[in-house]
Amino acid sequence: MTDELKENYKELGVINEKQEKRVLALESKATQLVISYVFYQGLIFICISQSSTLRCHNWWLPFSLSLFPAIIFFITFVPTVTKYLRTRYQHDLNLLEKEVLHRQICIARSHAVDIEGTDKKKVDQSGSTLQLLKPDPVKLFRRKAYVHLVFVALLAFTGVILAASRNFLCDRNF
Repeated sequence: MTDELKENYKELGVINEKQEKRVLALESKATQLVISYVFYQGLIFICISQSSTLRCHNWWLPFSLSLFPAIIFFITFVPTVTKYLRTRYQHDLNLLEKEVLHRQICIARSHAVDIEGTDKKKVDQSGSTLQLLKPDPVKLFRRKAYVHLVFVALLAFTGVILAASRNFLCDRNF
């Protein structure tokens, strides 16, 4: 039984490494999307502010140049962040499962007890089943709150840029 538990422990280790790479790749992709988006919007705004040929009746041109990338950004950003949150959650579950397997190995060694059927349950020092595995709810809340905060900040940024692209052209004193 101990050999089977050790094999499961090793398999979970391999799965966790792959998931860590996925999590890092998704974090990196989301970060690159945000940086590119903010850079592009800033570039558009600088071009608008430096242009002397655009007038108020052409406000729709810079507005459109800012709106279309915003739509494309949010179409790609939302699925990336959703996938990140799901992958991170699964990674957390696998880490908990790996911890449980480690405990089961230690218990099986010390007590030579058969622990079949407790793969997905948390086991205390005496070997009794306590509860189903669940990641830390505070960590989950913080992660989701951070993502929502970034999302709201980017929406606000987009709103400011879109309003500024029109107002900057129409409120200039010529």
